[in-house]
Amino acid sequence: MTETPTPDSTRREGISARSVRLADGNRWGFALPSVRLKPRVIIVPDEFGRQCEHISVDAAIGHPLEIERLYRTVQAVSGGGVVREQYAAFFSLAVALLRRAHDIGVETACELLEVSASELPYLVRVVISVASGREDPEVADLAGE
Repeated sequence: MTETPTPDSTRREGISARSVRLADGNRWGFALPSVRLKPRVIIVPDEFGRQCEHISVDAAIGHPLEIERLYRTVQAVSGGGVVREQYAAFFSLAVALLRRAHDIGVETACELLEVSASELPYLVRVVISVASGREDPEVADLAGE
């Protein structure tokens, strides 16, 4: 018999998340931005003046590349894309953020994200706030309900 996933049993260690009540009535987390290390090649002269490649590392706050791309897609289609594309882009982002914080499958994530038309605006605010890394005061107030 397969055990029903719960937020606690599926939570990934080391991933900060914003907790939100989802379709099953439990509080699940959407992964928050974290410190990302980005290696890059720099050219510097050695002691003889020859150009040499060295690796430098930049630290920044953000999401993994996959989530950043999904967020950019949401931004691109939200300005005038087809409604179906807007929903698909948004829910793809929401699923990725949920799955980054929890070890669950895509189908489970989709089931958890089922919302009514009246609940959708709040879910959008939460997901966009988390994806953008900007705190939305209204989301913060409602998340503690």
